[in-house]
Amino acid sequence: MFTWIPLYKELAAKILDYRERQGDLIQIVREMESKDLPVISTADKKEGKTLPLDEIDPFTFFACFNRRQTDENRKTILSFIKEKFGLASQVPSDFAGVPVINPQKSWFFPFVATRKKDDIPSLWQLAGQAVHGRPQELDKQLFNRCLLITSVGEAKLTMGLFWLNPDQYIACDKVNRALFKSRGIDVDVNGWAEYLTLVTKVKATLGSDFPKISHNAYELSEREGTLESSWAGGFQWGDISKLDEFITGNKWQIGWAKDDPKPAAKKTWDRFSQIRVGDRFAIKGYGGRNDVRIHYVGRVIGKSEDGVLQLKSLEGPLYRGKAPPGPSWFDTLVPLEPKSVADAIFLGVGLVQPEGTSNGSKPPDVAQNVILYGSPGTGKTFATIRRAVELVDNDIVGDHLSIKNRFDELVRRREVQALGTGTFEVLEISGYVRVC
Repeated sequence: MFTWIPLYKELAAKILDYRERQGDLIQIVREMESKDLPVISTADKKEGKTLPLDEIDPFTFFACFNRRQTDENRKTILSFIKEKFGLASQVPSDFAGVPVINPQKSWFFPFVATRKKDDIPSLWQLAGQAVHGRPQELDKQLFNRCLLITSVGEAKLTMGLFWLNPDQYIACDKVNRALFKSRGIDVDVNGWAEYLTLVTKVKATLGSDFPKISHNAYELSEREGTLESSWAGGFQWGDISKLDEFITGNKWQIGWAKDDPKPAAKKTWDRFSQIRVGDRFAIKGYGGRNDVRIHYVGRVIGKSEDGVLQLKSLEGPLYRGKAPPGPSWFDTLVPLEPKSVADAIFLGVGLVQPEGTSNGSKPPDVAQNVILYGSPGTGKTFATIRRAVELVDNDIVGDHLSIKNRFDELVRRREVQALGTGTFEVLEISGYVRVC
């Protein structure tokens, strides 16, 4: 157990040499992407346009193998990294006690449009101090500055510190915090001073073996069921609806073969491997433009290796309204995060509805109508094709030909239905938007 520690520590020391060679780090991530490994995205965004990422920090690089995914994928990623960096430590056989982050929020910095000039330099500086020093030796102003970076909070930042130096830093993720609170350690980490207080109290109460403490916290959470996750899955298999079968049979099933090489199939099977008995599950569809419609809610009571979930129906409202922001609703199998999304879907709490409805909340900031106009030959049809690919993939990279090839592939896979020149419909298996 804890075989991950030597490689993590060796990589943390090695990666500091890349502060002025961030392009090399990004290229390593792109090479892993090309091998269909589930790593972080290297696509940045500004003013609605997709740009290649051109800067990165150590914590975000470590997120490549500390996201919610199978242990086998993590080992494959680390095998690649070990060879690429010439590391001496063995690829771990376990990841006991390692907290993981939401795959949809893996970066420790925002998109370039809102990124501050010193965001990533601050993360590099903090990483350097953490690898070689103890919490009390950190620059407190630097720690507090990193906490203020958009998309970074105390849980995420301290998880990153734990990845780089697990002997000295403890993560403040929700699982560890539950253990701390049960032992009378209730410290809100709003800055360096509070984190130092937390570390001191944890050492006095639970000891200084932080990986073991983290592992014990996760074991306790699993026994008590506090690691419950929430999911939503689609019901359309190409042009075949499985909705009635799923609802009457109290089940859900993957429509792709386990060895299907398509990226969407691999992503679905990877997420399926993360589902546990006891998790909540919803069967999702669409009810109109940018709308989500939930047809069934239940709890997972069984799971088979051929992609079938056995469900027990739950009482509660069936959500129908604007897609709550956060999840990638275009995906076949979706983790419902953050908690506010799961509460909306399963409990009817804080439903996201248009203005003027019962709770008066605002809809997501998504354009409801887009009109493309211009003389013949000005690119309207291609712009529509580009938008179709972006809606399905949540990203778009490449030249005119590669985007058109991707569109044709989506049509063949029935994830996009071409209705005529410059007209398409994104089907339920991938999304909820009709564009024409």
